Amino acid sequence: MRCRKRCGAENIVKNGTQDGKQRYKCKSCKRVFREREPKYRAEFKMEVIKMRINSVGNRSMARLKNIHHSLVGVWIKKMGQFLKEIFHEKTDDIQGKDITILEIDELFTFLKKR
Repeated sequence: MRCRKRCGAENIVKNGTQDGKQRYKCKSCKRVFREREPKYRAEFKMEVIKMRINSVGNRSMARLKNIHHSLVGVWIKKMGQFLKEIFHEKTDDIQGKDITILEIDELFTFLKKR
């Protein structure tokens, strides 16, 4: 666990409870903070991302899911970065080989329609 308030240090100690939640104190910057549950579940975020893949606009999703439209963009960017990292991890061992054809199904279908 790291300091959420300011310094990001790992010198964290328990500091009692408040409203049934554990409090922590950073020994480096002396800040006190509580543990926090994520506001949105991972399943909810994936549902929104799937809607975006299926051509639902950000503002439409925001109205349907009752969230802010810019939050949709943030989640999509994070998912894109995550997928990019996974892609690079998986293709690092193929470095010596030449790739002549790389097919991505959705992209292929989109190009075929045009």
